[in-house]
Amino acid sequence: MLNDYQILADVLDNEIEPEAKNGFVIDNIDKLDWAIRKWNKVEADAKMKIECAKRQIAKLATYIAETEVKAEQEKQQFEMMMRPFIEEQLQGQKTKTFKAPSGKVALRNQVPEITRDNQVLLQFLKDNDQAEHIEIETKEKVKWDKFKKDLVLQITDTGGYYLTREGEIVPGVTVTPRSAKLIVEVEE
Repeated sequence: MLNDYQILADVLDNEIEPEAKNGFVIDNIDKLDWAIRKWNKVEADAKMKIECAKRQIAKLATYIAETEVKAEQEKQQFEMMMRPFIEEQLQGQKTKTFKAPSGKVALRNQVPEITRDNQVLLQFLKDNDQAEHIEIETKEKVKWDKFKKDLVLQITDTGGYYLTREGEIVPGVTVTPRSAKLIVEVEE
């Protein structure tokens, strides 16, 4: 089988002698033109292969996303079916885990979801001379993690709120309790 150097030599009607150390040498316009065509062919071939691979990756990413969504939906259906039985079995028990031959199901309390209106909180801190809880970068910002340590969380059946040590309700913070999370552990 002929290599590219031999083909070029035939086309150019002369024998090309690659240099021992540097390989093929482009020293005239015909060789330059040949190299440009080869460079273009390499680029087109790589582009074709890369585009094919990107299409395959996109197909696989779509398949993965669809599979994850379907699995999550099916797991949620099973969790909804298991929850009433598990809650009944664990009612009044110290343990929050129910064991079955194939695995365990547990109910774990979750941290309530907290939504903050940082502008309202910022104004509250300014009005109450609590500058140590304000972070100033390019703009003022509440140091929530530090400020939260000085507060008391009150949870009710319908929601919740934060109180200062003086008993004042902190505005701009909404506390939404979340139901216990069902955790399934399969034993193998």
